[in-house]
Formats: sequence, C-alpha cells, structure tokens
Amino acid sequence: MTTDRPAPRTPDEPETGTTPAPADHAPAEVDGVALLRTSSAVVAALAPAALLVVVALVLGPRLGDSIARHWSGDGAADGFSGTWSSFAVVTAIVAALTLSLIHI
Repeated sequence: MTTDRPAPRTPDEPETGTTPAPADHAPAEVDGVALLRTSSAVVAALAPAALLVVVALVLGPRLGDSIARHWSGDGAADGFSGTWSSFAVVTAIVAALTLSLIHI
C-alpha cells in the first residue's frame, strides 16, 4: 500500500511555504578590516575600565582599608566594603557593560 505523503525533508531543506533565514544571520568572513574594527571596538570599550584601574591605583592607598558602599535614608553610611574589592567590582561591571555594547 502506498501513501501520498511527501518524502521526509532533510535538516538543510526548509519547510514548504517558509522562507530561508536572512543572509545577515550567516557567519561572516573574517578579513583584516573586520578584525581591525573588532579589535578597535574592544579596546575602545575597555578604555573606561582601564581608566578605573589607574584611578584605583592612584586613589586607593589614600582611601584606607574600607569605604562606604551603602547609605541609609538619612544619609548615614551603614554598609562598608574593602577598598580594593569595591574598585574590582565597579571595574568588572563597567567592563562587562561596555563590552556588551559592541557586537562581535
């Protein structure tokens, strides 16, 4: 007994009535210009984090062992953390946010 069912499709074959994915989602070829643009974007994105490292090295020793990280509603400091860990967390957040703005 034969049926009139179509043959199963291969994974590379689109379903009937559908359009293929847009070409801009295809993997891009990496050439010298694209690599230079990507490298420049990464360096530019990490520049604010690098500046924070310089500020931490200059100002860190002057601030002492702990700095305020939280204040109550009336303006009194009620949370403290280590100076170097505070600089590290802020620098990591800035680096992550700026790198997330570029499309690699």
